[in-house]
Amino acid sequence: MSLLADRLITTLHSQLPHQPMSVGGAEGVVVVFPAAHSDVGDIQVHDNGDELIVMVGNFTHTHFNNHDRGLSNSERAERIADDVVAFLKDIFSDRIEFFGSHTGAGGWRKRKPKERGFLSKAVFGSKTYVWSGPVGNDG
Repeated sequence: MSLLADRLITTLHSQLPHQPMSVGGAEGVVVVFPAAHSDVGDIQVHDNGDELIVMVGNFTHTHFNNHDRGLSNSERAERIADDVVAFLKDIFSDRIEFFGSHTGAGGWRKRKPKERGFLSKAVFGSKTYVWSGPVGNDG
């Protein structure tokens, strides 16, 4: 296991000790969080060498890295792990919403009182989801 993956697992166990997860899996998979709702899908975190990639259910993915050359590898791994865990906490608290076609074309944003815009709905569909499932009828 890489320094980055090891740091993430340590941070997850301390920051999200009660969140169901499985460690390891297919090549590059560090951890999998089983779906809270089947429409959303599992979350997988992949180790890509110098970054972690969070595969956000059926919708999209996002990259976490740090290019601060003034940090040691250990410090860089700690910052990346902290950023991933903060993102996951927002997801598991339904503070992040997802949208898309369930075919890999989609996105995410922090939840806002304002609905997604016309263009976003036209491109990705009107349904919006949070970790616990669909939000309303039209997002």
